[in-house]
Amino acid sequence: MSRRLWIGLSVACGLISIGLVGGLIFSRWQASGLVAPGVRLGWRDIGGLTQNQLLRYLKSLNQSFAKERLELVWNGKVIAHLTAGETGICVDAEAIAKRALAVGRGSGLLQPIREFLSSWLCGSTLPTSLKIDGDRAAKALVKLAQQMDRPARDGDCFLDQGRLKVLLPQAGQRLNIVKTVWLWGISVGAGEWKRLKLCLDQIDPPTPTANWAAIETILGAQTTHFSERKRNRSHNIRLAARRLERAWILPGHILSFNQTVGRRTARAGFRVAPILVKGEYSHDFGGGVCQVAGTLYNAALKAGLKVVERHRHSRSVDYLPVGLDATVSFGRLDLKILNPHQDPVLVKTRVGRGSLTIFILGRKRDESFFLVRDLRRFQWSVTNGQESTAVLPRRSGWYVRVWRLRRVGKQLVGREVVTDDFYPSAEETVAPVRPILSPRPTPAVRPATHSPQGAPTVRSDAAALTQQARTEGSGGSSGSTEDSPVQP
Repeated sequence: MSRRLWIGLSVACGLISIGLVGGLIFSRWQASGLVAPGVRLGWRDIGGLTQNQLLRYLKSLNQSFAKERLELVWNGKVIAHLTAGETGICVDAEAIAKRALAVGRGSGLLQPIREFLSSWLCGSTLPTSLKIDGDRAAKALVKLAQQMDRPARDGDCFLDQGRLKVLLPQAGQRLNIVKTVWLWGISVGAGEWKRLKLCLDQIDPPTPTANWAAIETILGAQTTHFSERKRNRSHNIRLAARRLERAWILPGHILSFNQTVGRRTARAGFRVAPILVKGEYSHDFGGGVCQVAGTLYNAALKAGLKVVERHRHSRSVDYLPVGLDATVSFGRLDLKILNPHQDPVLVKTRVGRGSLTIFILGRKRDESFFLVRDLRRFQWSVTNGQESTAVLPRRSGWYVRVWRLRRVGKQLVGREVVTDDFYPSAEETVAPVRPILSPRPTPAVRPATHSPQGAPTVRSDAAALTQQARTEGSGGSSGSTEDSPVQP
């Protein structure tokens, strides 16, 4: 054999021997569980560390990282500062250890050797993997929510020295904890953990701001009085007024008194009090609610609203002038009011010591409304048409026509008939009647006088009827509302 051949065989044997020895050494290193030389984590060289040594180092690294202060940002502004430990963000020790130990231990024959040699000769830097503990982050956000959450505030209005003041509603905010933790997880995975975004949900107020912006003045108001000594009746009035408080009537919508106040039952909080049924008094739950309905009815008329449904009592009451009352009975008789204006109106109630006031609030207008009544008293006697000294009843009653007059500035521009009602007298006088062949003619009724503009005026008979209602005692204190117009 030639010399060159021996040299070639020697080199080949040497290389094979080196490969076998190197492969043996490399396989023993793979089984040792040591990190490949040249592997770095940040600035720290972790090559040659065992798995336990690497985990201890990562634990100490996590302790120092937990003290890092992070900025919590919302809408581009820093809202608060929390440490990484408080937010639940920590070093993912398991992921880093797995990645570090995977260098030089991949699949295949040459790939692990190539990775090992590249790390040994050139170095290999691993990123610092982070993770977030959702439970810990949620606990931190719950505490933060106590400072950031703000409930929505509804609007309000009140009278200050006779002037109406309106407080516009304010939207609230609520920290969305679930969505915030989800966003933090995305940010941490992308390495953007120093500035974490917060997710706040806006809470709209119960009533739109546009509704409250339309409240500028008092369109109509009515006050009635009641006796506080009648505790059950007073309680029912206060309860019904409270349920009617802040009732909105949107343009073209109808307010139903029964739907707004609800059933008058013991479960609903109402008490047993006197009620008027077919001219006679009895007791039932919700006695006194009709006074609230009548007060609302008058305020609505003076505010220029349209009354779709209204029912009179079977006889006059003492808390409102005759013809201006309204009775309600759930499921049968209702008071329904339509808003014909282009802006919403608001119902406000105020219950004082023995007084109930209902306001209708809305946008200021040049027009105003006031009510005028035309009262006529009727009286007739009934006989049997024979010669007799029998005592027969003499019946009487009141015919009431209610007008609503519309005024723009100081000029009367229109009028309309609101109701035509007849109220029989609560008391029927008994007197001997001489026999006649035909019923006694009704006494002549003086016609109602008229204003220069042609509007009827209230007759003086109203005082007699009010006095009559007081003697009947219809469940309220003496006193009545005025028919004067409400000035915005």
